Amino acid sequence: MTIRYTAIKAIQTQLETILISNGYNYDLGANVFIGIPRLDPSFDEFISMWPGVDEKNDNGFYAKWQFAIELKIEACKEISKESDDMELISQNMLSDVVKCLHKPSITGIDNSNIFYTGGGIETYPQPGETVLGVVANYELNYNTAAGDLTTNI
Repeated sequence: MTIRYTAIKAIQTQLETILISNGYNYDLGANVFIGIPRLDPSFDEFISMWPGVDEKNDNGFYAKWQFAIELKIEACKEISKESDDMELISQNMLSDVVKCLHKPSITGIDNSNIFYTGGGIETYPQPGETVLGVVANYELNYNTAAGDLTTNI
């Protein structure tokens, strides 16, 4: 497995802990997907992760490559009616994601290499739409041996 894949899977596993039983506002972690939208309309709350393209930082090292990727995390929740307080719901969802990923330790990843870069509602639901979503943007940095994307150094 590549270092990138291992890091993204570690983030997915961490996001799966976003459950009311773990002290969060919602059960967003019950359904966490990578690179795919909501699959089943019965999922009232879910997260879709959208990893971006690797950007190789030219660090001048022969033995080590440094990469950065943008990671877009969409947290979504079914809303019951147009009168729901969408700002409150969205801020609680965003807070859950940020709180979850701002831990001293996430198994499988060096937390000093994941940075929250911003987030919020991109578009408010229109009348008749039933899903509210927020985006949390992150930058993930990682290193590999030069020419070997499976070896972390």
